[in-house]
Amino acid sequence: MSNYTLDELRKSMVKILDSKGDTVGSGFIIRADGYLVTCHHVIYLLDALSVEYQGKVYQAEWCENLSNLEVDIAILKINVESLAEAVPIINPRQLSTSVKIYGFPPAKKANFPEGFDVFSESIRPSAPLNVVSTYKTRNQNEIKFNNPWNKLPHENSTFSSHKLDAKVESGSSGGAVLAEDLGGVVGVIQCSKSDASYVIRWDNLLDSLDKLGLEPEKNAVCHFLADIKEYFKDIKLFHTQERVILKKRYIPIQVTLQRKYKHEIETSWTYTEGEAEFKRLYAMKGFDEELQKRKEEETKRVVVDWEEAKKENQKIMVLADPGMGKSTLLRMEAGLIAREQRKKLLRNLSPSRGGEQDTPFSSRGGGVRSKLGVNDVIFPLFLRLSDLAEAKEEIIDAIPRIIERDYQKITKSIKYLLKDKLKNGKCFLLLDALDEVPQEYRLRLKQRLNRFLRTYDCPIICTSRIVGYSGAFVDSAKEVEIVPFSQKQTEAYIQIWFKNAADYIKDDSVSAEGLIVEIQNKPQIAGLAQNPLLLSLLCSLYQTKGLTLPARRAQVYEKAVDYMLSQWRNDNNRLFSENVIAKKKLLAELAYNFSSEGKEVFSRDELHNRIETYLNNQETRDFQNKTTEELIKELSEADGIIQKLSRNEEQYLFLHRTFQEYFTAYYLNQAIRNNQSDGIALAKKLFWEYDFHETLTLLVSLMKNPMLLIEALFKEKDDIFQTLLLLAGRCIVEVQQNGEASGEISKNPELIAKIIKKIYKFWRRYPNAIFIESVVVALGKVNLRMSQELIAALKDSESDVKYYAASALGNIGNAEALNKIIRLSEIDIYEDKIFTSARTLAVRFSKQKESFIPVYPELVRFNPILTFVKRRLRVFRYRVQKLVNEYQR
Repeated sequence: MSNYTLDELRKSMVKILDSKGDTVGSGFIIRADGYLVTCHHVIYLLDALSVEYQGKVYQAEWCENLSNLEVDIAILKINVESLAEAVPIINPRQLSTSVKIYGFPPAKKANFPEGFDVFSESIRPSAPLNVVSTYKTRNQNEIKFNNPWNKLPHENSTFSSHKLDAKVESGSSGGAVLAEDLGGVVGVIQCSKSDASYVIRWDNLLDSLDKLGLEPEKNAVCHFLADIKEYFKDIKLFHTQERVILKKRYIPIQVTLQRKYKHEIETSWTYTEGEAEFKRLYAMKGFDEELQKRKEEETKRVVVDWEEAKKENQKIMVLADPGMGKSTLLRMEAGLIAREQRKKLLRNLSPSRGGEQDTPFSSRGGGVRSKLGVNDVIFPLFLRLSDLAEAKEEIIDAIPRIIERDYQKITKSIKYLLKDKLKNGKCFLLLDALDEVPQEYRLRLKQRLNRFLRTYDCPIICTSRIVGYSGAFVDSAKEVEIVPFSQKQTEAYIQIWFKNAADYIKDDSVSAEGLIVEIQNKPQIAGLAQNPLLLSLLCSLYQTKGLTLPARRAQVYEKAVDYMLSQWRNDNNRLFSENVIAKKKLLAELAYNFSSEGKEVFSRDELHNRIETYLNNQETRDFQNKTTEELIKELSEADGIIQKLSRNEEQYLFLHRTFQEYFTAYYLNQAIRNNQSDGIALAKKLFWEYDFHETLTLLVSLMKNPMLLIEALFKEKDDIFQTLLLLAGRCIVEVQQNGEASGEISKNPELIAKIIKKIYKFWRRYPNAIFIESVVVALGKVNLRMSQELIAALKDSESDVKYYAASALGNIGNAEALNKIIRLSEIDIYEDKIFTSARTLAVRFSKQKESFIPVYPELVRFNPILTFVKRRLRVFRYRVQKLVNEYQR
């Protein structure tokens, strides 16, 4: 808040007059419609209330319900013709400042007719002061008049005070105590004793101020909460300048209560509809009802709505891949909490403290409701973990500094209150993006954060990408993972999207129902629709007139970027195609260099220097008429691909990390086009950088001849985890559709076969390894050879291999797999996992609008009687072996 000066205060000052028109004390306007405050001991002997404000005399009204003579406070009201100049009332918890006392002492009138100010070097809390000690007449019978204000306080009444190291003259009582650097008035001057003066704190009249809507700390808190609510209330769509209310756009998420997607490399391939899928499958007729019931109970334990998860946990770590809604979740929480807390504070109501205790993430109604004070209010604080990592100080000191930076209208009273709330556990810490913190800073951040949480009991929600999360960042935190959208959620999101975007759609043939059908008809992008960010891109692209929906992930990014740089620009100045290409090359240069430095967040100076270097190195300048600062503004405001991280505009990042990865892949692809051997060599340098693996899979989808990269991966010396082999498998998936090779990849089927065979053999050694299985399943969906290998594995002598082969085939959803399971006499369909997979496949085909395949007993070639005999023999062999082992001991 800007400084409030003595000259401004003078416009609010009031002289209290006696019947002769002489000044007997001071006062000042506290509300623009004429309410003013003074000391009760100034007026208690007067027959009538008269004041002078800005040179004009007014008759004043005694406000008995607002005044409190027990703390020496009188509230008066004058009828001003226009709005009066009210002082800003502030009530900071710490007053390490100097002050000025302004009043109208008669002794100074000759030289200072408009008032006199006294400077005090310090102001500090004092012991409560007796009220009556200031009153000249202490006998009620000696008071001549019988007005409501002609009364004495009780003899033992006291008021909370501040002590000043300066003395004021008689007649100053009721005057204002101004803290210029804090921007307002901190109390009412009451009296002087010896060489010190005493101030009536605002704490003594909070109820009166509250009735007037002036309670300073409450108002500051309400304004702060309103600022948070405003900041997090909306989001910007890809296709329009307008912002959409987040609450209207948001689809409630579900989370796993157990770690489920523990992949080491980011991919949507390990995502399925989760336990909810199994719940639906087992609910089909003709299946074991007891197993159905058991599975439903398991589902309830494993996958829950977010609201349920947060009710049960004080500390939560939310994990998910890019675009799954981690940051949006925290933004929703910040806005929701701010809105609820402000609403309660304005109503002065809160749930009772007795009985069942509220969890940190919820409030329950019922019971006796009590007043909600400022001390009870919860502050939701959204911060990026990268900001905390860069801070030199402890967390308790870093958070107020960052909040003050992000909310520049914040008052100093809130700054002090914020620290108290942190200490008292009255702040929600919503800490986003651990993955943006460089690895070398994470240990120190972890230590500092947990040290803070051990000392101060604040609830906390953190977020991180799954990849790179090593676990146990926040001590005792519940780790949950966001579940990908189910088909129902995807359809709900699309319906809401098109409802909100109705005013912007110019093509009548475009509809939510049309997009839903389009996604069903393009299974290769169905996985993208489970990711909220990518689904929003699909929605934006689909509603664009004359645009064919892309079939692959890289194409989705490519189309989105093209439209963001042309039709969707905020300034409506569409770029020509050559300008779009130039802008993409610049963005690619920025993405590659910042990615190489391990940076997702970069400063304005770093951005400026990178652009300047790029422009200076160009042989022919693409942006001849633009300065670097103009380009920064264009990229962040018109294009929206680069975004300002926070309100101070000093830090930037790409719209989303996936866009940074796409542009990095674009850079590498350009390098390969310019010089094939040098470009591939550049890509090879990234083979062992796990953070670049997603970029490499995007790269292969952009390349004209993807086999160059796939072959380089296959030939490179690999580690024991077959990291590069699996990456090559992911690359194959990226460029194949519906089981058919595309482009150059079809010219080298022998190499593709070798890679698939080698991955299968690796999987057979470790069939329960999730990081291998995810690639196997992905390959099985696009390449028949992998499905055939898994079908053959159903006859394997190793039970584990058969078990996980059946599981993988169930996830792949291959019609031939079901046919083989039913008709091959070598496959025991009655084995538990194979039986379950067969059922999963049968139901899946039915849900995909294909004919349901009834697995009648007469169709199954395997003899159930023979199966029973084999099982009994296995049990017999097991018991014999057990006896032999016991005998040998």
